[in-house]
Amino acid sequence: MNKDSNLGVIIFEDLLNGAMHSSLDVSQIEEINVVQRSISAEFNKIIIQGERDGTVRHDIQPRELLTTVVNAFGLFSSKLSIHQKIPMLEADVEPRQQLMLMKQMILHYIKPPLCQEGE
Repeated sequence: MNKDSNLGVIIFEDLLNGAMHSSLDVSQIEEINVVQRSISAEFNKIIIQGERDGTVRHDIQPRELLTTVVNAFGLFSSKLSIHQKIPMLEADVEPRQQLMLMKQMILHYIKPPLCQEGE
């Protein structure tokens, strides 16, 4: 990374950290944790069912995949939120298109080779 891109990362992290620290109280954080545990349990059931019926690769680690997906979507939504709050920031690609691309990448990753479209 060059000096300018490092500065961009630092500014983004500062904006994100400032937003997170100022907007959530302890009860909201606990509520988020409860929801995340519920999502994790349901996601795990989906992965296990997919492994059984052959629609999900067998080498997927549900916890690792879920953590990665949640973090990716969390960063994505945080960035979109910041872009909405700061009118000077412009998106290179429309948010909906980015979301659809991310969804396709994740679905492509979890499908076993025989289920990949066009192969």
